[in-house]
Amino acid sequence: MSSARDEPSAWPAPLAPSAVDQAGVCAPQGFLAGAVYCGLQLPTPDQRDLGVLVSERPCAAAARFTTNRVVAAPVVVSRRRLATGRLLRGAVFNAGNANACTGPEGLRAAEEMAALAAARLGVAPEELVVASTGVIGVPLDMAKVRAGLARLEVS
Repeated sequence: MSSARDEPSAWPAPLAPSAVDQAGVCAPQGFLAGAVYCGLQLPTPDQRDLGVLVSERPCAAAARFTTNRVVAAPVVVSRRRLATGRLLRGAVFNAGNANACTGPEGLRAAEEMAALAAARLGVAPEELVVASTGVIGVPLDMAKVRAGLARLEVS
């Protein structure tokens, strides 16, 4: 049995383009972002494979993680940081390498990635979560990450 709500004429009108559509992740006041190409992925036009999202002030944070028993180093690091319940400032993330199944070296790389981004942004490393996606089982090329974060600008 259908109701008037099921009729297309009763659905809300599509939303007009807004500042959120145009500003993307920086639409909420007080957030800045930046991204660069550092070589973790094969280059394509306008490719960026390393980025950050940062709040100008500490803020509440939440995340949804995999339920898989095998988790990547960035998941381990980020879960630890969120478990403290402290306010965070943002995230550093990359594409092209998942930093998964990389053992203690992967954990060190995730921690270093957060520390380098934090230094660049002027925040504490513990205030950033880390996310990586891409190839599994290959160590994260930290030379590329270091070079990319050194060039990163936020706006």
